[in-house]
Amino acid sequence: ASNHNPDARKMQWQAILYQSTNQSFLSSHPSFPLPPDELLFETGKLNYHWYLESGRAAAAEFASYFHQFHPSPAKSILDWGCGVGRVTRHLPEFFPEAKITGIDINHKAIEWLQQHIPDISFLLAPNPSLPLASTFDLIISTSVLTHIPADQQSSSLLQLQQWLTPNGIACISTRGRHYHPELSSHQLRQLNYSGLLTCGATLPGSRGMRTYHTPIGLQQLLPPDLDVLLYYDGKQFPGILGGQDLWILQKKAQQASPTAQ
Repeated sequence: ASNHNPDARKMQWQAILYQSTNQSFLSSHPSFPLPPDELLFETGKLNYHWYLESGRAAAAEFASYFHQFHPSPAKSILDWGCGVGRVTRHLPEFFPEAKITGIDINHKAIEWLQQHIPDISFLLAPNPSLPLASTFDLIISTSVLTHIPADQQSSSLLQLQQWLTPNGIACISTRGRHYHPELSSHQLRQLNYSGLLTCGATLPGSRGMRTYHTPIGLQQLLPPDLDVLLYYDGKQFPGILGGQDLWILQKKAQQASPTAQ
């Protein structure tokens, strides 16, 4: 069965719920390229206004974090897990000089983005043409660790650290306290004991696979070269990422090699 439409009934319900506002959007934005409803639902919700407005707001927010903590303009940016480009497509507005790349495992989403957003490089993951080390000044990776199984979390964070340039900034999200009502009391005990827990579907990257972190659990997974600059608890600050916890990380600057005696 395809993982691109895990809950047809919920998608049909959203289509009815947002029918009026979506028709209004189409009338007021006749030339704005919109991804197919199936892809929009898979990566968020079937609301065209939300897709445009929340994507631009998130891009602006990530830009503000980057400029706050990075010493120079971004030359290269990666949206890791770009989905249907909700955030990615707005990044050129805030980083006009940067080369921007989006990567995702959903081949239908990548094909659509390649056809409709030509000023950004979109690649299907995993991709051998993506440079391996010290490439990106900014990496945005929201709702990615949340769909990666527990036993692949450390390697994913190590990859993120390797991709960053020295002083590079990463913005990542996790499922924290806001999502605890989804868990049974037994699952919650497991999460609090181990620091992370994967539930639901077995296919990595699918909407149905859900991985939860405690703050300590995520920090214990971080490679030593990644420092936590900011942390927002999604239960306390639900407006930032819709309830997910937000982490602003920075790769340590490379230390100068000691002079040979």
